[in-house]
Amino acid sequence: MGHGRPWLRRIDDAAMAPSRKLLAISLLALAAFVATAGLTRPRTNDLFIHLTTGGLILDECRVPSVDRYSFTAAGERYVAHEWLAASFYALGERAAGTAGVIAASKLLPGMAIFAALIAALWACGADRAIALAVAVPVFALSRNRMTQDRPELFAIALLLVIIWLLLRDRRKAREGRPDRVVFWAIPIAALWANVHASFPLGVAAVLAFAAAQWADALLGVRDARAHRVRAAGVMGGLIAAVLLTTLSPPAFALPAALAFAAVTLLFAADGAVPLFETGDLPARKGPLRLLVLAAAMTGAVILNPQFADIYLFPFEFTAGVNTVTRHISEWQPLLQASSVSETLELSLYLVFLATWAAALSLAAARGCLGRLELALLLVFGILPLRHMRWMGL
Repeated sequence: MGHGRPWLRRIDDAAMAPSRKLLAISLLALAAFVATAGLTRPRTNDLFIHLTTGGLILDECRVPSVDRYSFTAAGERYVAHEWLAASFYALGERAAGTAGVIAASKLLPGMAIFAALIAALWACGADRAIALAVAVPVFALSRNRMTQDRPELFAIALLLVIIWLLLRDRRKAREGRPDRVVFWAIPIAALWANVHASFPLGVAAVLAFAAAQWADALLGVRDARAHRVRAAGVMGGLIAAVLLTTLSPPAFALPAALAFAAVTLLFAADGAVPLFETGDLPARKGPLRLLVLAAAMTGAVILNPQFADIYLFPFEFTAGVNTVTRHISEWQPLLQASSVSETLELSLYLVFLATWAAALSLAAARGCLGRLELALLLVFGILPLRHMRWMGL
């Protein structure tokens, strides 16, 4: 507020000071909450193979490519897709024993997740107090994952960094001044491929942002040609949903059908009623720019010791029914996992979907549907239907 009287300005400054202090205290308290999750004892069996693999890499200066651990599969192909995280764990152990392992596997990646999430929330332009309020339940629900010493934590941190870059680029594109900072996602993708095999999620995030930009540009134009495109999109979406439901493997059928049904409803609703406002539309070359970024990220992934093998590994590991998906509950579909009835994960997932649906409905009622939020929901919200493990996202 701009008051001409100095004493009124002093009153305003005094009123703002406690809020800044409260914000800083809240930020420190949340950081302490996250840090305590990373100070728990090692608790996953996977940690031992990571420490062994990391020790071999440090001693032999090369990444193992054959199985050296098991009796029945000795000499078989072994993709050490987490070799860089394993080396980091081993360095922590050699530097400070168990404390070093805890710091390397949970404390440091947990704090990286915290910093990246706060940066991403603030990049949305949200009020900082509201961003902190949103972050509290996020970390509360994720605490079980944050206490597990897995390279997946590095992957989540890198995903949040990529989303932060994309949000920053999206805001600047709407201001008419896109910059090149978003292309830092390319080396991040290369780093991700050496830390964890979930790197396709980073590319999926970029594609979600591209889809949202394309939808903004297309649905914001209300002429005869745009209506024909919408009609074709509705028919194509319905046909694709039917084909995917009937022809896809059961594990993929439900998520695919839900995704196409949601997109189809969006096209149909927007084509019938001019309900959704888009504000300042990004340039039409914006989606193409992001598609180029996604392609470059995919190419950068090859910069790892496994070379082209890394492209196949995530899909070989998660596709179809195998020993892992059959016997390990976290790799089973959420609605089919035997452990769901014994945990709160299904309830939390349903609450998550209901909250997101309510937020999108409120935005639509106010005339501003969050197409980016819808795109991210379709990418990350349906993943637990494929594997319960993705609840961490």
